[in-house]
Amino acid sequence: MSKLRTNGLNAVFLIACMVAMGLVSATASAMPESMPAQELLKRMAEAGRNLNYQGTFTYEHGGAMKSFRITHNVSGGKEYERLEYMNGPQAEVVRSGNPLACERAGDLLLRGAIVESGIGYGNLEKHYQLQIKGADRVAGRSVTELHVIPKDQMRYGYVLSVDKESSLLLRAMLVATSPKQVVLERFEFVQIEIGDELAEDQLLSSNDLPEEPGTVPCDEEVQDYQKWRVSWLPEGFVLTAVHEGDLDGAETLVFTDGLSFFSIFIDAGEGLKMPSLRAKRGATVAAMARAKYQSKDFAICVVGEIPMAVATRIARSVQANTNR
Repeated sequence: MSKLRTNGLNAVFLIACMVAMGLVSATASAMPESMPAQELLKRMAEAGRNLNYQGTFTYEHGGAMKSFRITHNVSGGKEYERLEYMNGPQAEVVRSGNPLACERAGDLLLRGAIVESGIGYGNLEKHYQLQIKGADRVAGRSVTELHVIPKDQMRYGYVLSVDKESSLLLRAMLVATSPKQVVLERFEFVQIEIGDELAEDQLLSSNDLPEEPGTVPCDEEVQDYQKWRVSWLPEGFVLTAVHEGDLDGAETLVFTDGLSFFSIFIDAGEGLKMPSLRAKRGATVAAMARAKYQSKDFAICVVGEIPMAVATRIARSVQANTNR
């Protein structure tokens, strides 16, 4: 059974998938019958790292649907997670040993790190309208429906179904609202067990031997980043992560408004061999451009769950920072 790498273009599609799905859990306390939409969102997000759970969910995008099994455990202040593909080629992703305080861009809202970041819920409400829209049932459990509606055409909206008992997010739909409302991606649990203690072997890769668990690096500090400049960004998006690659000059910049996110891949190697393109798969788009840095050509690729016109404009605005 193969392991999936967490880098490159394929990784972004996976990360975008998991962010849109909102694989988050919440505190064991039941939510009140009535609470403000902002409080409901905050409770869902803050509790995402504190609960053990395992279940099966479906993920639909680009006209295709896949099923997955997720196992998530917190032990000794660290997260352990295993994601298995249930159809198609056998594959899995194992993430183990990350400190709960570790921030990974793209997880900022749905995994609770937004509370610790500089973005904050106040910024979120500048760009999204939050509305509670009644109740439903998902995976045999009662949920509250929370609509997250964008205030402009620079980002997409969400419909979130939050478990009334645990605050676990059981269903999420990523929605384009203009020119008409269309569901671009859909995640939904079909079976879920919350709070049970998990055996250690449930979190190991199927071909793993007992060994020191690997970790996914926390995001690097970005306050002093000066190499590349993005001269146009949709209002509300900020740089939250910088990852330098093994190749000369290769790096990735990650931006988020606290809910939507996109990555900018900068490459002076294989990326230059790719033709200029614009591609879309479900809600995830990719747009390419070219730029120079110290007389060297670089390929710029923007990938994220944002409208294509926005991704294209961002890609064309990336420039080397000559004032370093």
